[in-house]
Amino acid sequence: MKFELKFERDADPEKIRKTIKKVGLAMLEDPEIGGEFLVPLKMQGIQDVTENSLVVRLKFTARPGNPSILQREAMKRLLPALREAGLDLASNAVTVRSGAAGAAEAEAAAANLALAKKPVAAEAEAEG
Repeated sequence: MKFELKFERDADPEKIRKTIKKVGLAMLEDPEIGGEFLVPLKMQGIQDVTENSLVVRLKFTARPGNPSILQREAMKRLLPALREAGLDLASNAVTVRSGAAGAAEAEAAAANLALAKKPVAAEAEAEG
């Protein structure tokens, strides 16, 4: 089974690898599901780097049957382990970053825009 997770672009790949390996070994030692694995869960590598994410491919080999159950269990265990390691999954939110001067300029631009809209609103009320 192969599947992907998307992390924030600045995530540490080595930390991701170690966390996934730790979860994979714990699953292998689990008496209920450990025997279903032929090869434990591990990070296969960085699949892609996009505008807002680091795409990591994971894989494991399971006995024939229903490997999707093992994949769901892996996800159930991975999410808290990654969170605990300080590794955030990527979001689709667009983030604009700038320095402190850029933030001040953005606030000033927003204030100017708000002032520019006020007369238009007052004119619309007068006409209405």
